[in-house]
Amino acid sequence: MDSSSLESITWHDLPLESISISCHGLELLVTPFCEATQSYLSCRLILTKADSLSVNLSGEPMPNGLSQLEISGFTYTHSSDDSGRVSGQIGILAGNAGYWEFAFVNAHWQLDEA
Repeated sequence: MDSSSLESITWHDLPLESISISCHGLELLVTPFCEATQSYLSCRLILTKADSLSVNLSGEPMPNGLSQLEISGFTYTHSSDDSGRVSGQIGILAGNAGYWEFAFVNAHWQLDEA
């Protein structure tokens, strides 16, 4: 997928349906609003094979907060060698339960319809 697909989503105030962390990487299911169809889309962002992945959790996750997750920001840069990798940070608001941040370096990325 080309880099314009990442730019096609507004990565702020973006509903987050699920998040998964595994030995393979990070997977986020987001639901951006599509103006053309006046409906929510389901998109899956997958970050794998990162040189590093760090997690910073502030606050205490509570069940009601987990049902109110949203992406507060996603900043990234594409690798200069055209390898299809990105480095950056993803901020997540967990309802009133705190703020989470995922930082990654040189990760393969994939964005698909879910």
